Amino acid sequence: MDRNALLNLLFEKDSFLLQLDTGLRAKAPRPTPQSSQVGSASQSQISIPAQSVQLQPSQRESRDQNGGSSAAQATEAVSRDIEGNTTPIPVVPIQDDKTFCPLMAVSRFPYRHIKGELSQTVARKFFDGGKFWERTWDIYYIQPPSRVSPRALLLVPADQVRAFFKEINTALRCNLTIPAEKQGMQLTFDNPNLPSPKFLGQCTSRQMKDRLESQIPPGSTRLSAPSGMDEEYLAYERMLDRACSATKNKKTSKAKQQSRLQNQIRTVECLTRLQSYFGLRSHTDETPAVDGDMTWAGQTYKQIVAENHDVTESARTQILLDVNKPVPYLFWKMPIFVCVDVEANERRHSEVTEVGISILDTKDLVGVAPGEQASHWRKHMRSRHLRVSEHRHIVNRIYLAGCPERFDFGESEFVYERDLGAAVLAAIQPAAVHETGSSVGTDESRHLVLVGHNVAMDMQYLREMGVHIDQKPAGTAGFIDVVDTADFFRMLRREETHRSLAKVLHELEMTGWNLHNAGNDARYTLESEKYLDPTNSAIRHRNKYAIIGGGPCGLTFARFLELAGLDYVVFERDPSPEHTPRFQGGTLDLTAEGGQAALHRAGLTTEFEKLARRNATILTIQDAHGNHRTTVGGADNNRPEIDRRQLRRLLLDSLPSHRIRWGKALQRAELEPSHKGAATAQDWVLRFADGTSESGFRLIVGADGAWSKLRPLLTPATPQYSGKTFIEGRLSPGNPAYAAALDMVGAGNSLAIGAGRCLCVQQMSDQSYRVYMGVAAAESLTRAGGAADVADMAKARRTVEGMFADWAPHLRAFVAAAEEPWRPWPLYRLDADVFLPGAQWTRTRGVVLLGDAAHVTTPNGEGVNHAMLDAMVLAERICAEIEGADGYEYDREKDAAALERAIVAYEADMWPRARETLVDSLAMEEMMYVEDGALQMIRMFESFKDFKEAA
Repeated sequence: MDRNALLNLLFEKDSFLLQLDTGLRAKAPRPTPQSSQVGSASQSQISIPAQSVQLQPSQRESRDQNGGSSAAQATEAVSRDIEGNTTPIPVVPIQDDKTFCPLMAVSRFPYRHIKGELSQTVARKFFDGGKFWERTWDIYYIQPPSRVSPRALLLVPADQVRAFFKEINTALRCNLTIPAEKQGMQLTFDNPNLPSPKFLGQCTSRQMKDRLESQIPPGSTRLSAPSGMDEEYLAYERMLDRACSATKNKKTSKAKQQSRLQNQIRTVECLTRLQSYFGLRSHTDETPAVDGDMTWAGQTYKQIVAENHDVTESARTQILLDVNKPVPYLFWKMPIFVCVDVEANERRHSEVTEVGISILDTKDLVGVAPGEQASHWRKHMRSRHLRVSEHRHIVNRIYLAGCPERFDFGESEFVYERDLGAAVLAAIQPAAVHETGSSVGTDESRHLVLVGHNVAMDMQYLREMGVHIDQKPAGTAGFIDVVDTADFFRMLRREETHRSLAKVLHELEMTGWNLHNAGNDARYTLESEKYLDPTNSAIRHRNKYAIIGGGPCGLTFARFLELAGLDYVVFERDPSPEHTPRFQGGTLDLTAEGGQAALHRAGLTTEFEKLARRNATILTIQDAHGNHRTTVGGADNNRPEIDRRQLRRLLLDSLPSHRIRWGKALQRAELEPSHKGAATAQDWVLRFADGTSESGFRLIVGADGAWSKLRPLLTPATPQYSGKTFIEGRLSPGNPAYAAALDMVGAGNSLAIGAGRCLCVQQMSDQSYRVYMGVAAAESLTRAGGAADVADMAKARRTVEGMFADWAPHLRAFVAAAEEPWRPWPLYRLDADVFLPGAQWTRTRGVVLLGDAAHVTTPNGEGVNHAMLDAMVLAERICAEIEGADGYEYDREKDAAALERAIVAYEADMWPRARETLVDSLAMEEMMYVEDGALQMIRMFESFKDFKEAA
């Protein structure tokens, strides 16, 4: 039986394979004697399975020398596709530049990489309705490592994609290009020592692509990193990972991002609880009192405050970070940390051989300084090692090296298997923790926190012994928390798998002796709770992000950096959170797509809902004479109110207190005189009003409001006076006009509009009312010596009351009753044209603006929402570029370039929003100061599809 007959016999059940030309018979300039010996086989349509094709050097040399695409160069054989159409099938196409694109990512190009109307045009003419698949594509495949993707990755030559884009560009007069390799759209296989794509076949329909894909052999040839080239292989793996990500369904990617975010939120929550347990921060759910009676170098904390009444949060932070002094806060819940490690027979997992228990009682830490590497605290740990008498001869050797006889923190104790559970329970009871004669004794209120490394398995073994963490061991209030150090470190590192205890210890620069002894493992696991050591920064980047401004915008961005595990510091001009001016901000309404979305992504929705006033969304509109009175909004209006001070406090409580530097008013930013070449953030020096300076930052983020000191680095544009000024007063519950305000406004807002004037009354969370008296007037009105200069309140009151003299009596009464002191608030805005493409905006490397610092506008209800959205978008762009904090290999220049890409992407999102908001605010501003403004506003609300008048 000759070769052709044999192949026909092998593949007679698969007509598709019989019709497939694998390219083994490349067309040569002349027939050779060897080819003639095959006889009629040279004219047959017999093919060899695609996976057996290997491009040989002789084939590389025999290709057509005339250039052109691989499909045009290849010798064509005629076959029939699965629909019966005649389709040209190439021999083995040859790639000169060894560059490919992910096929499925290319097929979705207009939907992922083109914005605006052009996306729809390109999709309609070249992609929709199967048009993309009607082209002739040379398909290759490669098997990524299993941890990257379980499926083969389909590729097409980049030359074919470029030719396709050139055709689109010519037809539509656009300029499409293949995105950079960072987005996974372009792969170069130029390393001969690493796997390269294999040719699969040629397709002219989606069905043919699916059929070809089904013929790919299982991924049995997946390779691991070759020896001696780890870095090259890791780069190769990252390239494939990006390409696989580019082909994935966007919804799936979003779901994974959400899951990743939830993991990060859990990490921060765990960190927050641990810091509270160890007195490193106050806990807001309970009285966050500082331990005033705790001695501190011979003084109590109260004495320190008494001697320096202007003590700030910054000073408290400095005290906190001094590890040679006790922590400043009470130990929240005063827990007992119980760390358990269970070792079992590796041949018979149901046989427990050892149990290690280490305990740290926070009562023992009161007044004790942590010391370097928490050395003083570690002295108070008590460790026990229980060995099962029946299994004392068992030593694990197959999968790991056990050492049950080498307990380094005391003497091992032998117990019978039947008594093991009781022995464990006895060990974790407070009465057994302390030495005989201790004054602490048992306490029914003591809380326990279980600690373990991969603790789920240990908990299972404990249950089998009769120890249940959902039950209360005698003398305790039960377990209130579980800390898994393995999961904790995995989430902090954003890794797919858990690190072993040995690797975690190495990461923390700790030495672990005789590991896989249960007693030793329990001790080291308890010590490895990183937050026993306030000075350890192993999981942080060396270079910080500097955030200028501690308002809602800057703190929202800080929250996202905290979730991402990135190092940062916030510089805030207020001397402390308690010194926030009473007049700084009224009540804010957070939209679903703005402030609420940012809080949700930041994991703060629950805290927000505790403060949100959803009953305060009603707005009463009327003109200066009380006519056209209409009430809009209500329970269906998803714009709940929250005081600005409450929102700020909520965000502050979500951050470690040492992240905020209070009393730091930025004066200017200037370049280091010694810097050379293109400046990065590390070349900028921040000069503060207190005479100090800071430098060496990874990124400088301006969230410092309307008069940002960083804005001049990016644009010469400055806020211009709008011609309007608000003057703010207050109505407390004891005010004679309070009852009228309660009747007219209730829990919501009221807006009265007249020619050149407006009056806004809004209720705050403390039931008081803010009164905003708006007037169209010269900028000098409230300046020193002006007619409404609040330094002379009698003159200011006469002036303002005179401006409202022709208004309805019930409205004039609020002006007359507005309590002092008044606050003048001249309204400024940027010109919307600042955000036209290329207009008055330049890039300064390492500097970016958020919120009012970027796009200050007059009040229109959207300012804080866009500011918090700015923070969320920038954080997302940064995390996308640096690939997840600690998994990112830091290099100054590469990092600066990555952050620049993130900023450019953020600004591309922010500029259109900023311009739209400025335009809308100008329209709102004009409506609020005209005679028929109330009627215009009512008609505007009535034009909304979901409008309905409030009851």
